[in-house]
Amino acid sequence: MDATFLKANPSHGRIALIARLALSMMVVGEPACGSDVDFVALDNGETGPAAEDETPPVPDDLSLDPNISLGVRFDATIQLSRWGNRVGRCTLSLAFTRLEETGPPPPPAPELWEPMRFPDQAGTCAVTKRNPVEMQRRMNEASPPPDNWFIEGTLDAGDYVYLHGKHISIELERREDDPGRIHYDIADCDLETYPFGERFDLDVPEGLVELDQDPFLIEDALVVGPELIVESPADDDLDEGRWIIPQDEGVEMRWSFAGLRPGGVEDGLAHRMAITFRNNIKGGVQEFQALACLPDPVSGDEGTLSIDGATLRQLNANAAAGVGPYDLLIQIDSAWMAPPVEMPWGRYVQLGSQMSISGRGELVRRW
Repeated sequence: MDATFLKANPSHGRIALIARLALSMMVVGEPACGSDVDFVALDNGETGPAAEDETPPVPDDLSLDPNISLGVRFDATIQLSRWGNRVGRCTLSLAFTRLEETGPPPPPAPELWEPMRFPDQAGTCAVTKRNPVEMQRRMNEASPPPDNWFIEGTLDAGDYVYLHGKHISIELERREDDPGRIHYDIADCDLETYPFGERFDLDVPEGLVELDQDPFLIEDALVVGPELIVESPADDDLDEGRWIIPQDEGVEMRWSFAGLRPGGVEDGLAHRMAITFRNNIKGGVQEFQALACLPDPVSGDEGTLSIDGATLRQLNANAAAGVGPYDLLIQIDSAWMAPPVEMPWGRYVQLGSQMSISGRGELVRRW
C-alpha cells in the first residue's frame, strides 16, 4: 500500500481504508505467481488524516516545508486463492521516493474500472449490475489504469533497511530492477514465516544517501495485521473446491484471526474488512453482477457475516450445481492501518497491510 501523506488539518474525515474495489484491470493477482483467480485490492490511496477518536491528532502548528516532498511506500500483502490453499501473492517491500518524480497517488479510476458499489454502513450489502453492451463499449474505448503490482522508489537508503518488531526483526535488501528504480524487499516471503500481528519500528541506518539525510529510526511506523483464516466455508463444505450456496437459504461466512493481534482501535490502529461476491459467465459479453458487503466491526478474534436469501436473489443463480452458466468468485479482505507517524523531513505518513482470501463458488436455485 502506498503511504498517505498528511498535512496538519484535523478537519478531514475518518480513515477510508476500504475506498473502493476495482474491476479486473485493477486487480493485483498475476498468473506468474501461481494464482488462478482475479484479486481486487483494498485501496487507501485517497485516505485523509485520521479522525481524532482513532489516532493521535496531527499538530495544528506543524510547519511543512513546501520544498520537501519525500514519500514512503510500503507494501505488505498476502493474497490466497482456493480458499486459502494457494499463495497468489506474498510481499513485504519498502521504497523512498520524491513525489514530484512519481507523482501523488492517482485519482479515482474511471467508472469503467470500478463498477462495484459498496454500502454506506457496516453490516449491510450493496448490489451492482451493469449492462453488458455498455460495459463492452467502455472497454473498447478506454485504457485500463496502470498496474500497481510492484512498488518502487527513486531514493537510495543504502544496502539494507530494517524492521524491528517485538518478536522479530526483518532485513529488507536493496533491489534496483532498473536504473534509478529502487526498492527494499524481504529475501523470502511465504505464509509460514510472514510476520503476522507485528508492529514495526522503521530503521534506516544509512539515511537517504543522495539527500544527505541522516540515519533515522521511527517507532511504531508500520503494522502487519494478524493472519486471516476462513472458517466457513470449511473443507467439508466444498464440492471439488467450490462452495455451493442455495440461493433461498442465504449464507453465513465465518472467519478468525490467528496469532498475535497488533493492537486495536484503542491503540490507534484502524481495521476494515470487505466481502465481495462476483458473478461471471465464461466467454462473450456479459452483465457485470456483484454483491459487496461490509461486515460489522470485529471486537474479538472471530467474525461472521450473514446474508439472507432476499439479498442473494439479486444475483443470478444456476438452476442446479454444475450446470452453469454462472461462476461465483468470493473474496474476503482484511486491511490494517497504523496511526500517522512523522518522518524526519516533516511529513506524516500512514502505512498498513492487507490480506485477501478468495475461492470459487456457485449460487444455485435448488440443492
